Amino acid sequence: MSCHSLLNHAGLGELSHATPEGFIAAAVFVLVQGLSYLLVYLDPGSNLGIVRIGVAYKAGYSGLAFYYLAIGQLPSPFFIPWAILDLGFMVGFLVFLRAATSRRAA
Repeated sequence: MSCHSLLNHAGLGELSHATPEGFIAAAVFVLVQGLSYLLVYLDPGSNLGIVRIGVAYKAGYSGLAFYYLAIGQLPSPFFIPWAILDLGFMVGFLVFLRAATSRRAA
């Protein structure tokens, strides 16, 4: 399946500048993020910095998606459910960070 047919399937056909290399770069980025979350899973207490970076990623993506939605320039509704999920994960990360830092202080 080509990158253009994937874009059309997601309702993003107007992104004609997308390239296979761009999809590879995005996939590598997502895999590295997944690896960082695996490291947190394996040793949560020692990887609080990675969780903080995760909060920044989640806030950045969802913030941009909702901003572009608010100004009427979101390329596709495809981005909305992912922004909502990221907000949920961000809240979970913040709850975890709060609990972990209070345990360290005790």
